[in-house]
Amino acid sequence: MKAVIVEIRGETAAALGRDGSVFKVKNHAYAVGQTIDVRRGGFSRQLAVLAAAAAAVFLIVGAGIHTYLSPYSLVSLDVNPSLQYTLNRLGLVLSVEAVNGDGDELLQEVGTLNNRRIEDAISITVKQIAEDGYFDGDEPGGMVIAASSHDEQEAARLAENAKETALRATQESEKEVVVAAMTVDEGKVQAAKELGVSPGKLTLVEQLKETASDPETIDVKEWLEKPVKDIMKETASHMPDN
Repeated sequence: MKAVIVEIRGETAAALGRDGSVFKVKNHAYAVGQTIDVRRGGFSRQLAVLAAAAAAVFLIVGAGIHTYLSPYSLVSLDVNPSLQYTLNRLGLVLSVEAVNGDGDELLQEVGTLNNRRIEDAISITVKQIAEDGYFDGDEPGGMVIAASSHDEQEAARLAENAKETALRATQESEKEVVVAAMTVDEGKVQAAKELGVSPGKLTLVEQLKETASDPETIDVKEWLEKPVKDIMKETASHMPDN
């Protein structure tokens, strides 16, 4: 089975199995966050060791497990399907949430993304979106990515890395897509949650309203239902040089 290294102490490493079990393995020059394969037979023996010496194991892995399992950052991705990835401090995906109906379908297609690096999760997601035809048409597609974190610099790094990863994925899929990336604070995350949308899409619509010559003509709830490319196109039409 697959397991993720969450702590290293000399010749011993602690691994977290995808079923939530924690066990010890011999350290073969592993790195924290690295995914390894564990034979089921060896896994069972390690569980026996864990049951017999639980206190000792937790002394070794306690801090690492806490770091691994604690939410630290959030990344949202919107095209029309909307997903949100919750990450730990290591940049590994703890969970993925569909924000709308198209997101539910997309999530079923890509399968589990837990324990993957966010860059891998973004790449898999974007390629599936491209395969599903959301970027098809005569005009470029649109995508917005937003990142929030306990650390502002980490949020900025996540947003930029996610944007670069998404652009590479669209190029590999031979699709022309405009990708916007931004950082958002906790207030924006909560406001978006109350509206049932992602913080990136909410910010994009708010920017549309700010650029409109008559902001009162922009119905925020109505625009939140539209694909990202339509919001981007409308915003561009309000720019002074258009």
